[in-house]
Amino acid sequence: MLTVSGDKVEFIIRIKKMIRGQEAWSAIYQANMFNDAPPNGMEAIMVQIYVKNISNSGFLSLDEYDFSIVSKGQVIDHLSYSPCCLNSAGYIEFEAKLNPGGEFTGWIASMVNEDENNPLIVLGADRNGRGGMYFSLTRQ
Repeated sequence: MLTVSGDKVEFIIRIKKMIRGQEAWSAIYQANMFNDAPPNGMEAIMVQIYVKNISNSGFLSLDEYDFSIVSKGQVIDHLSYSPCCLNSAGYIEFEAKLNPGGEFTGWIASMVNEDENNPLIVLGADRNGRGGMYFSLTRQ
């Protein structure tokens, strides 16, 4: 990954945990009762992500807005659905600002189709799903 200044930053990223459905919606609602419920046919999803900057130099900055969910071929980004205030419910929101060797674990929240068994999470894709790094989320 290249930073704005053109430095190459290498990093490790892992999906640690996924919560879906009523359990995810309960946490999102607990975080802020003004968060909207997903529309009919959709359900809430929360994903815990770990990242570590393994570069010798170069600052890594990633946050929840760098990620999208892909469900049934549709890219669901933060303009589509963006629950707030996860920290209020005890889920650290994903906002990593890391020097070399730094690591961070945090959560993002979004929505998926209720009948989606294999959604994807993508880092860095555009609104049409082009580009980026895709990771499979397997229903547990």
